[in-house]
Amino acid sequence: MRFEGTAPGLAEKRLSLSAFGPALDRFLTAYKRTASNVLVSAEGAGSATGRLHRLAESLDLEIESVLGQSVAPTFVATQAVSGPQQALYADLAQTALDRLLQDIDGERKQEPRSKVARAFLQALPIGIARQTYTLKHGDTDVRVVEFGTASIAELPANLPHLVRGQGQVVGVGFAPGEPYVEVSANGKAKPILCRCTADAVEVALSMRSTPVEFLAIGEDNTCRLLWLRDAAKPFKPIGPQERLERIHADWNVTLTALAQ
Repeated sequence: MRFEGTAPGLAEKRLSLSAFGPALDRFLTAYKRTASNVLVSAEGAGSATGRLHRLAESLDLEIESVLGQSVAPTFVATQAVSGPQQALYADLAQTALDRLLQDIDGERKQEPRSKVARAFLQALPIGIARQTYTLKHGDTDVRVVEFGTASIAELPANLPHLVRGQGQVVGVGFAPGEPYVEVSANGKAKPILCRCTADAVEVALSMRSTPVEFLAIGEDNTCRLLWLRDAAKPFKPIGPQERLERIHADWNVTLTALAQ
């Protein structure tokens, strides 16, 4: 990274922790989250909640130097976990950092790509006239992103978004009221209440004493459950043919009516 401008400490070629600390913390968070997403893409949904999640969380950035011709903190990517998984994903750090820099480049041009990359840019102090991010592998520049002040898109506060997590079923709702499932999600202060189908309520009841993984769509103050599964069982993604068959089954009546 290299920063130029009038932000605190830059004129004296010093890096202010008060000014840059929150942003650097969010950069590390974005790095780990991006690595987790890389693993999910490689292994399928559900993979990053166990051993591969620990692999992503083991990534770190260690400061090697801070000064150059300008304030330029240089980091070395490290990984605390060793073993077969670390060897299998030996390029995870480079892949995640490369994708994160692409996300930062998109976000600064008002192209929404990554919430965590956007949070990093928003946390940077006022007064940065020029910022450069260089990913190096040995002596080779893998990617260079350079710009002045970021122009970040202002997104509506209540866009629909995916809510995913693990926890325990703590409540359900039946007819004649609206069916719902309430999950006490790990890391959340309050349980998450999701509207759902009657079939989903039956599934939740069968797993009331089992750790669960869930995926829902959140919008405003409401939540709609998409699926609920046993967190201890390996996730098996469906293949292209089965996915196509499910789409045909769900839409067959509608498509038949439209064809007439």
